[in-house]
Amino acid sequence: MSAHIPELSSFQPLDFDGLNRQRYLRVLAERAERNSDCGRELFVGVFFDGTNNNRDRDKPEYSQSNIARLHDAFPDRRQGGFVRIYAPGVGTRFDAIGDSGEGDDLVWGETDRRRGLAFAEKGEARIVWALLTVMDQLHRYFVFSEFLSDREITRLSNDLTSANIPLWRLALSPSGAVLQHWMSKRRAIDNERNRVLGDLCAELGRRIDAVRPRRPLPHEHGIRLSVFGFSRGAAQARVFANWFLDMCRAASGSATLGGLTVDFDFLGLFDTVASVGLANSTLIADGHMEWADAERNLRIPAEVRRCVHLVAAHEVRRSFPLDSISVGGVLDARHLEVVYPGVHSDVGGGYRPTEQGRGTDPQGADLLSRLPLAHMYREARLANVPLNVKGGGVAGEGGGGEGVVGEAEAAMAVAPSTIATFNAYLAECRVKSGRLADIIDEQYRLYVRWRRLRLDAMARVASVQRATAQDRTDLLEANRELGEEARLLAAPLLMPAPNIFDVPQVTAVKIVTRVPEVVYKRGIEPGRHAEWRRLERSWNDPAHLAPAVVQLFDDWVHDSRAWFKPLGEDDHIWEARQRRRMLDLEGRELVSSWQAHVPRNLPEDDPRHPRRQKAALEDYQRRARAAGHPGIRIFGAGTRPLDENERQELEAWRRDGSLPTQKSGREPFQLGAGYLRYRRVYAGTDANIVMASVPQRQTAVA
Repeated sequence: MSAHIPELSSFQPLDFDGLNRQRYLRVLAERAERNSDCGRELFVGVFFDGTNNNRDRDKPEYSQSNIARLHDAFPDRRQGGFVRIYAPGVGTRFDAIGDSGEGDDLVWGETDRRRGLAFAEKGEARIVWALLTVMDQLHRYFVFSEFLSDREITRLSNDLTSANIPLWRLALSPSGAVLQHWMSKRRAIDNERNRVLGDLCAELGRRIDAVRPRRPLPHEHGIRLSVFGFSRGAAQARVFANWFLDMCRAASGSATLGGLTVDFDFLGLFDTVASVGLANSTLIADGHMEWADAERNLRIPAEVRRCVHLVAAHEVRRSFPLDSISVGGVLDARHLEVVYPGVHSDVGGGYRPTEQGRGTDPQGADLLSRLPLAHMYREARLANVPLNVKGGGVAGEGGGGEGVVGEAEAAMAVAPSTIATFNAYLAECRVKSGRLADIIDEQYRLYVRWRRLRLDAMARVASVQRATAQDRTDLLEANRELGEEARLLAAPLLMPAPNIFDVPQVTAVKIVTRVPEVVYKRGIEPGRHAEWRRLERSWNDPAHLAPAVVQLFDDWVHDSRAWFKPLGEDDHIWEARQRRRMLDLEGRELVSSWQAHVPRNLPEDDPRHPRRQKAALEDYQRRARAAGHPGIRIFGAGTRPLDENERQELEAWRRDGSLPTQKSGREPFQLGAGYLRYRRVYAGTDANIVMASVPQRQTAVA
């Protein structure tokens, strides 16, 4: 089966029409028949959020991801036969596994947040936690008591992700044995996890069997399982599916849990990005380390009846390669892979309303991500997932009520203007279905042409003008870097060379010895040249670009590369440091004024008058202490006066609180990143075989 672009959206995107409405009525009728007085089913929904996405943190700003929104539409009534389980994204707080979600250190100190964002650390613990929690919830339903305490689940979630091989064994290993030890470690982790979870699964079955003689169990028809994930959460969802089935087979030899048959109805994925351990941005890795094995753990199990994967056509960050659900480009006929316009979080959600000036609705109804959300909602319901925006468990988490009617529905509302622009854009796409590579190729060429159109006019785009100061700086600086990238790519190739970073024999020695030479002689990583040759005609195409295409990119598609600054600082850290710097500048200004020659007999309203200076000092010291700043004592004799740029920054801060913005820190286009390249796409292996198959075109796609 081939990949597709979406169908045109109706203006009621959550509702069914035509044949799908008839299909859904049959689903409801069959569900009602199975869940009669003589027996019912237990519906279990598991939701893995994306990197740096956290429902509790994000909902107040209306920036929760599509995973959080689907979670809120899933009923939360365990005694009614509905269990939902949610794991916040890596890099955010998750007390259930001991992840603080804090810390900006990568090696020492508080590292949970930074390592989670960079390496997907504690992603594996989230998968194991979900497996344990499913068992615990089943026990609570059938036996009316906990199976595992919260403390036990926390301990096992972490213990089962480490084989505890001492570092001294690696240090004292003979030559050539280090890699073997690391491989042994991974095998030990997998074997221990399978053993412990299999034993727990078997024990769960024994406990449920023990209560059968005392009372009839209402759910003899079995368990209906659905799993959802976005970004690294989508990778976790895929691994969960495989490990869940491994756990069941280890206990019973079949897909049963607690003696009940498990129907794996649905696996809903938004733009799978593994990037576990070293990501593709390092040039020598693919992000398939540890638990994210592309050839086993990330593949879709045969037991999954329906998998829907919605992927981003315009994501380009090197750190965010896509893992297709196809294997070698071949897609199971039961499953669906749909290419949506937009970048990573335009598909999976997570942008704040009006972020980067995209959209104007304060609750985000005009965000592009609402359309893939509506699509996933419909697909899941057709697959017998009990999602329902008319009720759900949004406010019923403690008492199991119906929730606040309308809250989940409002979180999925889609503005008519977004639907109209989306449909107009799709009408301009020629490749409606076929190879994933061909669909992405056409849509990315449209984006490249738009980037060229706006290269000298980005500052005049209305959405850029609406953006906040930092967002505007990001957009304009990234656009400036694009100009440099294009000039380097178009320059004569001074040193033709193969791409040393994509060959299996690449070694650390090659990287150390070749990168400086390549960058010095070429100015850009040589493997980019072949991709540039494929995109060059689109970049230079003078043909008119359809207004619908221009409008979509101007107003709705975010710029993920502009915002993403792995070599810089997170915006909140940058802003905190700049506030402290403004206090430094104020202190220097005060000390410099004291050191300057001051005439005698100044009027009292003169800022240089001693009384005015004393009042200014007291005010400064009060504000400095409130901000945790040491105050005036850090400045000594000979303090350098402010230069003109510093004076202007300080005046702007005093005037309206504006701070200097961060201009750099993006993935270096000289070393394989940038806009004028294709996203890396894997398909069941560690090789970038999907986009590598795109031919060099003789004519640009209109």
